[in-house]
Amino acid sequence: MSLSKSDIKLIKSLHQKKFRNEYRQFIVEGEKCVNELLHSDYEIIHLYHTHEWENKSNNIQKTPVSINELQRLSTLNTANKVLALVKQKDTTFIKYVDEKISLCLYDIKDPGNLGTIIRVADWFGIKNIYLSENSVEVYNPKCVQASMGSLFRVNCRYGAVENIFSDAKKNQSKVVAATLEGINLYQYRKPEKTLLVMGSESHGLSPDILNLCDEQITIPSYGQAESLNVAIATGIICAEWMKG
Repeated sequence: MSLSKSDIKLIKSLHQKKFRNEYRQFIVEGEKCVNELLHSDYEIIHLYHTHEWENKSNNIQKTPVSINELQRLSTLNTANKVLALVKQKDTTFIKYVDEKISLCLYDIKDPGNLGTIIRVADWFGIKNIYLSENSVEVYNPKCVQASMGSLFRVNCRYGAVENIFSDAKKNQSKVVAATLEGINLYQYRKPEKTLLVMGSESHGLSPDILNLCDEQITIPSYGQAESLNVAIATGIICAEWMKG
């Protein structure tokens, strides 16, 4: 089987959000991410790979391609041996799932930040991330790449934050916002169950959203930096939470 013009047209269209939404498909690239994908419950539609890629997926449709052909399909500066065409899962918020700590991301715009936060969540065993409807999509290629396969183990759901907060509170979870003026993280008495709310890179959390939160915490600063990257801040807070 060779690479057809229709294959090229479809895959290149998935570089854009509107076509990812229309076809309900997305791209996964590179050996690391695709190997993680192969161990997940995501439905793989097709694999395109160079001869160098070690092929262990006998039950999936595959097309061998040259590195130059793969580069034509790739969203990366340098294509990496294999590209998968994958069916999206539904990411609509339905209900809140109890955990020691879950994350809620409000209007996160940078796909690299979102992918890194998904990876952080996976590292700390956090299974659920809730996102505001205006946050960047998890199937953006930069997000998929930055998650390094963690996307396939962490559930991401989009919905109105008011509904997410309300459902969390019904499940006896405290809604805790990370801000620049909250209680010192290292002196904070952690609730038994928490929904941690992280704000957008540019604007943080709006007063309306903060009014819906139960408490605010902050990472104390010991230097002169004005702020922390949202993914780094999420990692620091999650690490402290896991201490108990």
